[in-house]
Order: sequence, then structure tokens, then C-alpha cells
Amino acid sequence: STMIVLVVSIAIKEGFKDQFMDSLMGDAIGSNNDETGCYRFDVIQDNENSNLIHLYEVYHDEAAVEAHSSLTLCKMANSMRAMV
Repeated sequence: STMIVLVVSIAIKEGFKDQFMDSLMGDAIGSNNDETGCYRFDVIQDNENSNLIHLYEVYHDEAAVEAHSSLTLCKMANSMRAMV
């Protein structure tokens, strides 16, 4: 099967970075440690804009992406939309 790579850029609203990063890092750690189909979930801060975050995610297959999307931690991340 073919692995799936997602690259996501997130612009965080001014004043929300610490709160956003706390939630996001929980999602990243959970993905890396607890999801067998998630090979990488890296959180990268942009060099030029500290409120711009890039995610680099690698999954075994589409089923692993779907499993990640359905998890509670991911749903928590979706609740952070007001900060972006």
C-alpha cells in the first residue's frame, strides 16, 4: 500500500499561540505514541513567523488517516479553530 503524507500550515491568531500549542502538542504526542498507523506527526514552527505552524504527518494508509481524524484528540484540535 502507499503511505499518505499530509503537510498542513496553520496561522495562529495573535495572543493564542501558547494555548493553541498546548493542545496541538497533546494531539501530536498522542498520534505518535498511540496510533499504530501514524508514522510521524511533526510540529514545526515557521522560521519567519512564530505564529505560523506547519504539521508534517505520515500515515500508513487512508484508514490510518480516517482513524486519526475520528479520535478525540483530533476533535479537540478542531475545537481550536477560534484561535486560527
